[in-house]
Amino acid sequence: MGINLVIVEGHMAADPVLKTTNTNNVPVLNIRVATNRKWTNAQGQLVEDTQWHNIVCWNKVASTVAQYLHKGSHVLVEGRLQTRTFMGQTTYENGQPVVDGAGNPILVKRYTTEIVASSVTFLDKKPQATAYTQPVAGQAVNVAPAAVVQPAVQPAVIPAVAPAVAPVVAADPNVVAATFVQPVDVVVPAGV
Repeated sequence: MGINLVIVEGHMAADPVLKTTNTNNVPVLNIRVATNRKWTNAQGQLVEDTQWHNIVCWNKVASTVAQYLHKGSHVLVEGRLQTRTFMGQTTYENGQPVVDGAGNPILVKRYTTEIVASSVTFLDKKPQATAYTQPVAGQAVNVAPAAVVQPAVQPAVIPAVAPAVAPVVAADPNVVAATFVQPVDVVVPAGV
């Protein structure tokens, strides 16, 4: 009994194309993921090495990857390493197939090593549309109750006389809290 576990974190090389098997219509997806490694050599120069990994996704993993990911997507792939054989054509250096006396292509046994994915985690950051933007004077803004210095009913209207909200950025750039710098007039909508 042994352990066969591979974890690869990198970027997809192309848009995924979902296919199905001929015999029982099982979804299958082949993608390539690039990983980079950087180091400084003995001469003090920065060296970068890119490795390309063949990934095979099956069933629900294949369908999800095809639906949500695209070329350049940042992913973390977990799976097992597999080497398989297949019969492939022999070609000359110019790309032409090698044929026998009857004109049939000569086939040889070929090997390929790939990662069969058990899970693919999406690592792309959230879209910029959800990022914090500075409110404009007179614009209604929703303020989190924990950030309010004085009791207020939401939504509050920021007066045009002075900047009323100073953003406080947390450790995560997508999480922003707002605190009142000075007391502001609160407009309560009718019916609240």
